[in-house]
Amino acid sequence: MNRADDAEPAAIKVKVSRSYLSRIESGQMTPSLGTLEKISEALNVGLNRFFIPESDGEALLEDPFIQGLRPFLQQLDWEQWQVDTEEAAGDQRSRERNTGESAPYR
Repeated sequence: MNRADDAEPAAIKVKVSRSYLSRIESGQMTPSLGTLEKISEALNVGLNRFFIPESDGEALLEDPFIQGLRPFLQQLDWEQWQVDTEEAAGDQRSRERNTGESAPYR
């Protein structure tokens, strides 16, 4: 669990105290396999999530905003996007060399 908002409902569904759930999350306690099963069901994730390290890419793909972009991302021409991105980066570096200024953060 990554959010405190998830802790209370999960604790209720699993029928453990919120403090116990917090200690599990922080690594202070090791839950039984049965408790892990209940937690995985409460969070609607597979049990394997507790045994396989999560990469940053996996966390990103689960973000609701990114999930909303998926239909649009599938329509992109990735080769053209890469060419356009490289050209834009080259243009930006050229402007920075010529003016001595960098672009504002967006």
